[in-house]
Amino acid sequence: QESARLVLRAPQVGPAAAMGDSISVNGCCLTVVERNGDIVTFDLLAETLRAGVFEARRAEELAEAVRVEVPSRV
Repeated sequence: QESARLVLRAPQVGPAAAMGDSISVNGCCLTVVERNGDIVTFDLLAETLRAGVFEARRAEELAEAVRVEVPSRV
């Protein structure tokens, strides 16, 4: 697989996220490509997928496993 899209409900960071923000998800820095309220979307490129950070799982398992960290703004 060359790419995938990750869409997360992130009530703590979603409302304040902007396109282009870098947010740590499961220890992997991802760039926000879309936001709608507390729903944040990221594109996962082949290198990220190969790293195994987001192994193929059922949606419920992924939702429980994902840890989103608040981005710091400089």
